[in-house]
Amino acid sequence: MLSIGNTISYEKRFYKFNQSSANEYFGESYNFSGIDDKSRLRSFLFKIDADYKTKNLGDFNLGLEYNNHKYSFGNIDSLNISGIPDGIKHSGMTLYGSYSKRTNKFNINANFSSSISEDISGNLLDGNLSYKLNDDINIIGNISISSHQPNYNFSLFKSNYISYNWENSFENIENREFNLEFKSNKYFNLSLDYIGIKNYTYFTKDNLDAIKPFQYSDNINLIKLRVSREFSINKFFFDNQIQYQKISNASGVLNVPEIIARNSIYYSSHLLDKALFLQTGISISYFSKFYMNSYDPLLSEFYTQNTKKIGGFPLVDFFVNAKIQQTRLYFKLEHFNSSFTGYNFYSAPNYPYRDF
Repeated sequence: MLSIGNTISYEKRFYKFNQSSANEYFGESYNFSGIDDKSRLRSFLFKIDADYKTKNLGDFNLGLEYNNHKYSFGNIDSLNISGIPDGIKHSGMTLYGSYSKRTNKFNINANFSSSISEDISGNLLDGNLSYKLNDDINIIGNISISSHQPNYNFSLFKSNYISYNWENSFENIENREFNLEFKSNKYFNLSLDYIGIKNYTYFTKDNLDAIKPFQYSDNINLIKLRVSREFSINKFFFDNQIQYQKISNASGVLNVPEIIARNSIYYSSHLLDKALFLQTGISISYFSKFYMNSYDPLLSEFYTQNTKKIGGFPLVDFFVNAKIQQTRLYFKLEHFNSSFTGYNFYSAPNYPYRDF
């Protein structure tokens, strides 16, 4: 069976940063009376594709996509003291397609996309293969290779604050991802991931303590090993997940915690002649200490820092989830352990974590 589809969309986004007066925290400014920064992104998409479904060979999809982006700023630096252009206009065509086939034992999915223009460059090739060993065990493999341009605010940014003005020409970010999963309700779930990144683009402070975009041209390698297990004893349920991850050749440009753990212990049952369904228990989250990214409100972006480690403390939440006929009740006490484990915890540098 053959079908033809068409998609047209137009989207507008904007970000504003306002201050009644300039703050020296962000450095010198062009305008001392007040700050009114605004950036806009207008995107137009036209897409046409064809689906061809067969009984024996699988399902095929092929399409062509046109994108037009206009990234611009408000009345910032109207005299163009910075010498930086007011915006970026990009347009281009992308060819894309997919293939999928399902059998009793195997599921196969593959996708590709390739830009056929210079303004918007990039490509993607990914595939997924799953094998059903028996009624309980599934083995899944994934591979993805992609190249894409950095976000526009890495290439161009304008602000009334002098140090927040830049124009860059960065290379495409190249990603390679490989994943292997073992899934079993009877035993456990196990996942192994490898992620390779070249030309990683990030924000951090320069030698003058000003936040700027940078690109790391070497290869970054990240390995993740995740194990999860859910089981029950009578009406008590235990949902546990732990992840170990190790990054290499990152030189402080990309920081991750080595250990991440999430655990839930809860009671679940129908009560009062099944008129009430109740779930109640605690969830515990933990990550080991690492140099967590800090937040910049002017950019509305996180930036890499290597001076303060955050983490190494548990977050314990108590929750109740109940349903009485058609009425559902839910409430949660977040971080209720703060009263006895202390209050000196942060979700990011200079941003204290919520206390109970």
